Amino acid sequence: MDAAAADQEQPPSKKARTTSASDGRPSSGTSADLPRSNHYEVSYLHRSTVTRAVCSSKHGYVLTASEDGYVKFWKRLGSSAAGGGSGSAETGSGGVSGGGGGPPSRCLEFVKSYTAHIGPVLALAVSQPEGDAAASVGRDGTIKLYDVGTFDVTGMIKTRSARGGGIGIGTDASMELGMHAAFLGEDQSLIAVASASTPSPAEEEDSDSDSDDDGPAPPPSAGGAAAASAAAASSQRKDAAVGAIYVFSTVTLSPLPVKVVKLHASPVTALAYNAVHNCAISCDGKGVVELWDGSNLGGAGGGGGGEEHGSIGSPPTLARNGIRYASKFDTSLYDLMKKKTFAVALAVSPTGSAFAIYGRDRKIRILDYATCKTVVTYDERPKVYDSMVQKRAEKVARGDRVDPSGIDAIEYGKRAALEREMDDTLVMSGGTETEAILMRDSGSQ
Repeated sequence: MDAAAADQEQPPSKKARTTSASDGRPSSGTSADLPRSNHYEVSYLHRSTVTRAVCSSKHGYVLTASEDGYVKFWKRLGSSAAGGGSGSAETGSGGVSGGGGGPPSRCLEFVKSYTAHIGPVLALAVSQPEGDAAASVGRDGTIKLYDVGTFDVTGMIKTRSARGGGIGIGTDASMELGMHAAFLGEDQSLIAVASASTPSPAEEEDSDSDSDDDGPAPPPSAGGAAAASAAAASSQRKDAAVGAIYVFSTVTLSPLPVKVVKLHASPVTALAYNAVHNCAISCDGKGVVELWDGSNLGGAGGGGGGEEHGSIGSPPTLARNGIRYASKFDTSLYDLMKKKTFAVALAVSPTGSAFAIYGRDRKIRILDYATCKTVVTYDERPKVYDSMVQKRAEKVARGDRVDPSGIDAIEYGKRAALEREMDDTLVMSGGTETEAILMRDSGSQ
């Protein structure tokens, strides 16, 4: 039997799957064969759950990190919808441009992968505004630094000793790095990382047990008193680290923070830096939003007394940071606290004139930077979209004309279910372990 006869005897369905695309065109095995629907989603390979993703606008690289400690670099390419493949129209600035005269389509090409950390990657950050440098923060207590242009590792900061003890602040092992980081300073030579510490639980059980005793408690032994004193000291160190933001130098790579900013009494849930005005913005689990100076010019004009990095963490001023309010009561910075919610994400516009807060209540608030007053609020709660889908279904039932690009009820149901699953995750808690998350994790074990 020759090759032609064998080809004719091949089952048509199998032949169609291997030699043709979904629209009948010859298959090239590239991303051009993927459906181009507005609702089609493409997932690129990470062997574990993706924890962070950031982008460098200058170089056109996308960095992703996962729970297994991997950091991957992807290149944004331009490819023509008519042409197939990885796109030959790569721009020097990293932008996405069309090739071959056709309309541009988005494409990512894998570049490099690093086994950066032992355990989950907690945070990713890129320098502002160009994105020349990047940093990853791992649960293993290390901070890896990268040169985005060459996608290479340039340094590492180890805040934890080989024995597991803390080396960042003496022998204090309570300096745990959290899920939020940002580059600071005019030259972006500093990296700020929020603490992962949470408040110590109230010892109500101990007090209740003491009140139930019939007689006086026996005097503690010498060993018991020493152990109790050590536990109390450890608890005090942990409580002191709650809401702390550690600032490290990316030049010296020292494990000792050049500054510890303590403006929050609860864990930090969002952190960003306005590179235009050299001002950092941080939020915590109580709904408090703080603006503080992030310049590294020492105390010159900043009330730092001439000390290097002395102005970091000080209140912002008009001269250094471009703010135009005399008191926080004249701003909208207390709105989250009034609504009994908190920020889970924070972003600053490239011009530095505005910043956006995504709250736990699923509302996006756009604030003017100079006055810190809310400009507009977008309600992203599920019930808003439930109403929109219901109205669309009623129009379809009546035979009215509807937008054909609108999402159908089945697809909306899938996405709504995914949104509900996110409620009890670290994504919607700002990286803090809430009671619902702890209960879910304990029930799954």
